[in-house]
Amino acid sequence: MHCWCLKENHERQLEETVISRKHIALTVNEELDLHKRLVDNLDQPVEFTGSQIQWLELFASNRSDAA
Repeated sequence: MHCWCLKENHERQLEETVISRKHIALTVNEELDLHKRLVDNLDQPVEFTGSQIQWLELFASNRSDAA
């Protein structure tokens, strides 16, 4: 009888651990999804800024050639 109770206790502890780890994994996954969306949203402003810099470099180069 004692062995059966001990096994049941270990199974309950294992179940609680698995459930806890599942919640942690889901939370981490949500956080990673958020970070991915934030990084993906940075692409557009960075590309726009890069285009502006290229345009300014071309503009400055043309002005110095004209001078």
